[in-house]
Amino acid sequence: MLFLKNILASFLTFFLVITTVIEIGAQVHNGDIINEPFEIGITTGSFIPEITKIEKLQVFQEEIFNGKYFRIIPFYDIPTLTSINKWESEGMLLTDYLPGNAYFAVIDRSFDLTKLKNEIRSVIQIDSKFKLESSLFLKRKSLHDAKTKLIIEFFKGLNAEEAKKDLTRLDIAWNQNRLDGNQLEVTFSGTFIEDLVKVPYIQFISIAPSEPILENENLSYRNATDRSNFLNTGFNGINYNGSGVTIAIGEGGTVGLGLDFKGRNTELVSGTLSSHKLGCMENAGGSGNIDPQNRSHAWGAQILSTNNENYPSLIATYGTRYFNHSYGYGIQGGYSTEARAHDLRIIDYPNHLISYSSGNVGDDPGYAPYNFNGWGNITGAIKQNKNHMVIANLSPNDDILSWGCKGPAYDGRLMPHLTVAGPEGTSYASPKVVGLFAQLEQAYKSNNSGNESPSSLMRAIIFNTADDIGNPGPDFKTGYGRPNGRKALQVIESNQLFSGSLLHGASNNHNITVPTGTQKSKS
Repeated sequence: MLFLKNILASFLTFFLVITTVIEIGAQVHNGDIINEPFEIGITTGSFIPEITKIEKLQVFQEEIFNGKYFRIIPFYDIPTLTSINKWESEGMLLTDYLPGNAYFAVIDRSFDLTKLKNEIRSVIQIDSKFKLESSLFLKRKSLHDAKTKLIIEFFKGLNAEEAKKDLTRLDIAWNQNRLDGNQLEVTFSGTFIEDLVKVPYIQFISIAPSEPILENENLSYRNATDRSNFLNTGFNGINYNGSGVTIAIGEGGTVGLGLDFKGRNTELVSGTLSSHKLGCMENAGGSGNIDPQNRSHAWGAQILSTNNENYPSLIATYGTRYFNHSYGYGIQGGYSTEARAHDLRIIDYPNHLISYSSGNVGDDPGYAPYNFNGWGNITGAIKQNKNHMVIANLSPNDDILSWGCKGPAYDGRLMPHLTVAGPEGTSYASPKVVGLFAQLEQAYKSNNSGNESPSSLMRAIIFNTADDIGNPGPDFKTGYGRPNGRKALQVIESNQLFSGSLLHGASNNHNITVPTGTQKSKS
């Protein structure tokens, strides 16, 4: 699925309940009466906001920060990109989209909303107490007098350092900046949680995730079921081994001397040796120095040993393209602040990609609404993002392993995305896919004058060339299927691909020639 930057935030979801609507537009618009009920979508379902009189519209001094206030604005029709850019230059920034033609808005006090009365259906005032993520909202009374690690997220377009400086009045202990996603990780007392949610420029507050847990560990098993060996053995003069591409294996511990990565590995963390991390790295790109039979996937790639990723720094400093995380947080649904940060970050860094293991407790009950055995049990809400990958595992004989975690995502989206051999656990399946991506990225650059692919395009190539296994078509056990490096390379070398952007209400037409005799096609 291609990521369309021009439709900035149509994929974002939120944990909000919204109370008051203030009428601002004309009484009739294209035959629709503004006082008629209308729906806005949130993660708990659609809701119909209450409409009040225009004279109730007020902006109080305590709602203003740096000359701006914050609202949700539903439109009669989704505004054009030209209009959005014009309003931004005049002082109204539309940020995140909500189903129902609605946007979160950061508005300069000087901006005159009434001039848009024929386009704006209403203005929704955000009640601050509903900024809490659903799990935190349910637990907030039990957090009284407790020190709790939280992630707070402020609206886009604000000065992060000024917001941080302002928050010091609430006696917050700072743990970690996540300024690339407009987020700060803090320790805060539950006694003052109401003070925190009253801060106008804070958009969301959630409980910080617990420390990640490594997926079950067993012996390494490398294989060629994803046809990576077609790419990296020199057969027919083809040798794409990930050379010129940097990948990162991100989890606790170090890999020591790393003889299978000699000359290619950079250790960026300190601590004890981790056999789990070593196994993940070997599956992604071990060179077979210790055992030639264990050479795997991207054995020419540069590999970073990382933890607690500062993604922008790793991308800018080392040119890192693909990241692997083989850990989980227990079975979790929802769309967490960290999942949202992943989706926001792809806007600024469209070429990077993160792969997560799906988890190894696939027989357990899932998250709501799939709280029955064997489904909806992906290990971590961070994995519920919409622009990266979750990988499940197979036996070496392509048997679907019941204990590998399965989808769907909490909101019904397809997960996992791919499945590949990993009888020792999904921990070792995910880095195999990262290694394959690195191989194919080298091939893409070789066939495109050194230019890199957007990660959305490489995902589309690999998803559409995967071998279908299990139930016909994409499914919640195997995703799009088992990746096939040979077929993906054929698409790249034959240039059987296109990409583009699409404005609201517009259309693009593409002609695709289907060879004579073709029995099945994907689109």
